[in-house]
Amino acid sequence: MARLLFSLLLASVCVSGATAQTAPEGTDERALARSLFHQGLECLDAEDFQCAAERFARSQELRPSPVVAYNLASALARIGQVVRAAELLRWVRRSDANEQVKTAAATLLQQVTPRVASWTLQTTGNPEGATFYLDDRALPEQTVGVRAPVDPGEHRVDARRNGETVATAEFSVTEGGRVPVSIEVPPPPVPSPEEIAAQAGEPRVITVVREDPAQQAAERAHRRRVRRGAIIGAALAVVAVVVIVAVVVHEPEQAQPIAGNFGPGVVEIGE
Repeated sequence: MARLLFSLLLASVCVSGATAQTAPEGTDERALARSLFHQGLECLDAEDFQCAAERFARSQELRPSPVVAYNLASALARIGQVVRAAELLRWVRRSDANEQVKTAAATLLQQVTPRVASWTLQTTGNPEGATFYLDDRALPEQTVGVRAPVDPGEHRVDARRNGETVATAEFSVTEGGRVPVSIEVPPPPVPSPEEIAAQAGEPRVITVVREDPAQQAAERAHRRRVRRGAIIGAALAVVAVVVIVAVVVHEPEQAQPIAGNFGPGVVEIGE
């Protein structure tokens, strides 16, 4: 198998070498990618498929290639990571690789696809604000409630809220099997007033106003003057009332008119 994969890569390496003559700016990455690929082949010869997958993955990240992707898929399939292997093989079939590589990818894909298992994540409780993780890998929101592909074997799903794990469920699935997984998520804690204010972006601000001592003294003097003015005004009003009363009491009586006959006077002449 390793010899076949090496022969498939050889053409890719030669093409890369020819390209390097016209695009030397990528020489370091290309050389490292080639070295990682050969290390992956050595791991395959030693039947260390975990090591082979790790070396092929690094090579693919540096210099994506259908041939490297095919070899990476082969190693992943050996260690049970059939979901990723199947996606890589589909990518190889859509690529501009030669027919030999595409045919090999199609053949391996037929062997890998039936091994892919599936699971359905079902939530109960209150999942508001929770993010779900499968084997410490964050899941898209669209995963909940639908059947999703998964590698066969043991798995753990976590519900996390604000970085804290609030619920956990474990499950196992066989190759090609299907399994529903239910996880109960507790409701989020009730936020404190301070947390509500922080989330609203309105921090509580306390303004301290300090009074000027000179201003305080001036205000006190003003209040004293107002009080003295009021007292003096009230005293003057009392005095005025007393004077008026005294004048009225001691005023002399006016002469009363004499009642009498207002007819024409009569002059009497004595005898």
